[in-house]
Formats: sequence, structure tokens, C-alpha cells
Amino acid sequence: MSIVSPASVQRSDLPRNSVEPTFAEQCDRFLAGPIFWLAILFLAVSAGVIHRIGFGHTTLFEAEVILWGLALLWPIFVIDGLLRLFVCRAPGTPISHRVLYLLLLCVAPPFRLGARSYADPERMWLPWIGWSRVDRALQKRLERFFSVPMIVMALLVLPLLAMEFFWLEEVRADFFLSLALDIGTSAIWMAFAVEFVLMVCVARNRLAYCLAHWMDLAVVALPLIDFLPILRLLRLTRLVELQQVMRLGRVYRLRGLLLKAWRALLLLDVIRRLFGDYKKKRLQCLRELLAAREEEIVDLRNEIRELESISKRQ
Repeated sequence: MSIVSPASVQRSDLPRNSVEPTFAEQCDRFLAGPIFWLAILFLAVSAGVIHRIGFGHTTLFEAEVILWGLALLWPIFVIDGLLRLFVCRAPGTPISHRVLYLLLLCVAPPFRLGARSYADPERMWLPWIGWSRVDRALQKRLERFFSVPMIVMALLVLPLLAMEFFWLEEVRADFFLSLALDIGTSAIWMAFAVEFVLMVCVARNRLAYCLAHWMDLAVVALPLIDFLPILRLLRLTRLVELQQVMRLGRVYRLRGLLLKAWRALLLLDVIRRLFGDYKKKRLQCLRELLAAREEEIVDLRNEIRELESISKRQ
């Protein structure tokens, strides 16, 4: 019996031509991993913009580093979208999908995390997994992967909320404590964003997934809604009329409501992940395990019948 190493299996999963690799297959080989991690980096920088610069708790040097990082990373994803649009035209992918993908990357580069292969639109690359076919099995695998880390991230909400509600003035007065609070909040938001983006990208019906997981969508979207660039421009300008000042007052009241809603949703998600979905997920896992065992039994019976028929012929 020959033993196949995991590395060779992973390499065999790579989309490739049996004769000579095409340009799209070479892009899959050399760009899939680096651009995935650049998308993670972009998401981390975006978290710094939203949760650090957005609340005015950063120094000028820190703000320049974050904004320059954002400006340098953004064109990479635009180029990736243009590459898929004009050069790496995967078979079976209509031009309308490639145009929409380019527009999506221009608006939200972190969606590059769930991008499909340049050469095969049915595959995607993930760290520690390699190239995998996008199907129900991959979706279940990601759900199992995210289950424990997301519970840990959800539990981190509790001490951060305690710091914000009971020791906020003391924390904000100290630079390092303030930085730790913002990093923790950013890490939680980033974890929710990575999970949501990947799960949406592998879901069969993306709209149905968003509707079924509206709480996760709200946790990711509320800080983005809070950080609208136009509000920052109005905040910095001094030439604001009286009506605009009144509108800004309503805007900041709305901002406070959004932040309260975000914290409330995080707490609800802690409860949901720890208690609410346990029995439901356990029942679903048992049903899937039973279905897998029944399929194995059917396969065994079919193999027995085939062997019996062969033996009778002999």
C-alpha cells in the first residue's frame, strides 16, 4: 500500500495544466497565499482606522503610519481585480462577475480573503488547508474551525466592556492602556470580519446566509457605518453653518446609539455562541454523523453485492 504525504496531496489540489502551467495557474501558485495575508493585513489596518483614528485616540505618527499603510495596500487589490478581469479569465466565469468582483475589491478589499482560484472558479486557497473545492464540506470545515476561536473572541468582549464602562477615563488617560483597549476591540472586530467574509464566500446562497447570520453582519457593519469619511470631513472643517452644527449633533447622538448597539450585539453573540446554539449544533452534528454512517453502510452493501456477483460468475 502506497502512502501519500499531505504535502503531495496539497500540491495535487493546485489547479494546473498537465502540459505546461498557464499564466492563471502560475498566479494561483505564487499569488494566492501572499495576497490572502495582505488582505488580513489590510483588515488589521482598517481596524486601526476605525477603532483608533476614528475615536481620536491616536498620535500623529501612528495615524500617518496607519493611513499610509492603507494607501499602499489598496492598489494591490485593485490590480488583482484588473488581473482577473483582463488577463486571468477563468473558464465559465462571465465578464459581469469579473466586473462585480473588481468593484467589490475597490470598495471592500478584505473580500479578497474568499476569492476563488484564477484558473478554477470552483476552488479557493486557505492557510493550513491549501486549495480546496468550495462545497458543503468546506463550509462545515470552516464552521468547526471558527467555533472555538470565536467563542474565545466573544469572551474577550466582557473585560473590554468593563474597562469602557467603569475605568474609561483612567484608561484613556494612559497611552498604553488606551492602546491595549483599542487593539483588543480591533482584534474582536477583525475576527468577526474574517469569519463573516469567509463564510459568506463559501456559502451556496449568500443572501440567505446574511439573513440567517444578521447579528454577525451587524457586528461587522456597525463600526463601518460609524466611520463615514464625510463625517470626519465635517468634523475637521471650521466653516460649518448653524444648521450643519445641529445636524452634527444628531449625527453624534446617532453615533452613540450605534456604539451601544454594537456592544449589545457583541454581548448577545457571547450568549448565543456559549449557550444558544449548543444543542442545535450538537443535534445537527449528530444528524450529519448519522447520515455519513448510513452512506458508508450503503457503500459497504453495494461492494458486498458486487463481490457476490463476481464470485457467482466465477
